[in-house]
Amino acid sequence: MIDNNRDYLKIVDNFARIREVDSAPIFKSNSLPFPLISIVIPTYKRTVLLKAAIESALNQKNCSDFEVIVVDDDPQRACETEQLMSGMADEKICYYKNEQNLGQINNWNRCFELANGKWVVMLHDDDLLLDVFLEDCFTVINQLPQIGLLKPQWFHWVDDGSTPNIPEDTNTGELQRVYEIDQLIADRIGAPTGIIINREKFFLAGGFNPDFFPTADKCFVTLFSYYFEVYKLNKIASVYRLLNNDSLKTEVLSGFLHNDFFLFKQLCRRFRIPALIADNFLGYKLRNIVGYYKNINPAFSFNKKAIGLTEPGRIAGRISYILTNKIVSTYRKFYNVFGPLIFKKRQRNLTLIAVEEKVKKGTTGVPVIAWTISQFLEEGFLAFFESCETVFSL
Repeated sequence: MIDNNRDYLKIVDNFARIREVDSAPIFKSNSLPFPLISIVIPTYKRTVLLKAAIESALNQKNCSDFEVIVVDDDPQRACETEQLMSGMADEKICYYKNEQNLGQINNWNRCFELANGKWVVMLHDDDLLLDVFLEDCFTVINQLPQIGLLKPQWFHWVDDGSTPNIPEDTNTGELQRVYEIDQLIADRIGAPTGIIINREKFFLAGGFNPDFFPTADKCFVTLFSYYFEVYKLNKIASVYRLLNNDSLKTEVLSGFLHNDFFLFKQLCRRFRIPALIADNFLGYKLRNIVGYYKNINPAFSFNKKAIGLTEPGRIAGRISYILTNKIVSTYRKFYNVFGPLIFKKRQRNLTLIAVEEKVKKGTTGVPVIAWTISQFLEEGFLAFFESCETVFSL
């Protein structure tokens, strides 16, 4: 879990912890050896829903340069999942079994390790891709090849036994850039299903961190958007199935809230949001989250004092929320102007981190670190915010 001592922007090699565990290829694709796209589906004992997920991945329009990789985290051979996969032989499908159970987040990372494509689409085993998913994504990627992560809009389907009734999508396909500071206001990317990520950049960012369960996906997107371009596409291209599963359990909801509090707190500190505004904002925002969780699980309760959360009055909380919105909006405008310089500098440092790790292992030369004007711009703007607290308190 996150706490005051954890740095969510620190790059960690999350692949190291699973390096000693093999994934056995039960059968491999007979399609292209190096496809452009890998659609990866992590699975664990969810045979009934998995079949529909795979079929939705295979059923893509106007795009054939892809493979579908299913990574089974159940080591047992001849299980129901393996029996299902044996009957779904397709030249595009690869099926692997982990020799030990890795757990959900580690299995996500293993999917990326086994992928062969430059671009990786992650699909949960209970969700669906629409047949236009890849076509819509590459309409954007072909225009903006520097993208690191793209998430089209998803359709929320409450699975009551009926088929999803997806309304006609009247969205214009508008693109919205997502920055790390946006997490303070809204989680614009959501669950890591129905997303497409540049595989090389995913590895540079260290992958998903299991220590941040159950919000490893949100923490990853926050870190990833700090270094790379992340976009939300306002066009429905996937189906997110809502089930009464582990994510609705009290202890998991408490984990969401706990991690969100410390993640938001670190973001407030990182972007120099005045302490009084930040404290009232956090209390107001988390009060609303607690209310939402109680609606979906009436048994839910949370000890706010245990994490040092103080609850503001409604007026003070609302004012702080409005002020924080204004600060986030100002940072977005700043990024729009100076973002290319800042992100270039961050990516350079990220690459140097990777090189320095190789230096420690004796596999490459010593890197040369250059000072750039972007560092002055970024640090100078943070200092500007710090010195103008009074202005943003009005």
